[in-house]
Amino acid sequence: MVGRCVVIGRFSLTRRTLFLAFVGVGVLSGLLAGSLGSALAAETGTAKTPAKQSSLVVVVDDLAAGQPLLLAAWEVQRTQTGSLEWSPLYPAPLQSGSAYAQPHAELRLTSTHSETIAALEPVGAANITFDEIFVLDQTALQTLSSLTGSPLTLLAPAAEPQAALQQQVQLVQSLCAAAWQPEQLDVWVALMPDHLQSSVSVFELITRWDAWAQSSFGLQCSHPWAD
Repeated sequence: MVGRCVVIGRFSLTRRTLFLAFVGVGVLSGLLAGSLGSALAAETGTAKTPAKQSSLVVVVDDLAAGQPLLLAAWEVQRTQTGSLEWSPLYPAPLQSGSAYAQPHAELRLTSTHSETIAALEPVGAANITFDEIFVLDQTALQTLSSLTGSPLTLLAPAAEPQAALQQQVQLVQSLCAAAWQPEQLDVWVALMPDHLQSSVSVFELITRWDAWAQSSFGLQCSHPWAD
C-alpha cells in the first residue's frame, strides 16, 4: 500500500519554470535522484515499465471538509499498451452483490491520508495493492469536466448507486478524450493541493506528462468489469 499522500502547494509558475525548479532542487538535495535517473533512463529506452501499474482514484465532495463525503473509488490499471483499465470499487456494480450496489448509508472519510482511505470497507474489501493514490473533490471534477464542454456535479451514490455509477462511467469516457491532452497539464497542477491531492509529486507528474506527449498521448480507457 502506498504511503501518506503528499500535499503539494499551489503553483503559478509556467510549466517550463516549474520543471526546471524541481530538477534543480532535486539535484542539489539528492532527494529526487532516483526519479531523475528513471526519467533519464526512459529517454534512452533503458527503463523497464511494469506490466501494470495500479492506482486508486477517490472522489469526495469537498477536500476542505472535516469529514468529506465519499462519492467514488476506482482502481485504475495502466498497461504497457497505454490502456487505462477502470474498475469500480465504490459504488459497486449491481452484479457484484456488494452492499454498496444497493442504497446504503453515506460513507465519510475522517482524513484523506492513504491509510484512512485504504481502511474504508469498499476499498479494503477489494484486497488490492496500489502503487499510488489520487484524491479529487467536486471542484476538481467540475474543472476537468468543463474541458469536455459539460461541467457536472457527481450524484451522491448512497441513494442511487447504479445511477451514480453510470454517470461516473460516462464521465471517465469523456475525460479520457478531453482532459489528458498535452496542453492540459497546467489545469491539473493548478488544482493541487486544494482540490487534488496525490502520492505522486509534481515532478513525477510532469515527467509522465512529457512521456505521454512524446507518445502522442495514446491513452485509452476501458471498463473490463462491464464486458
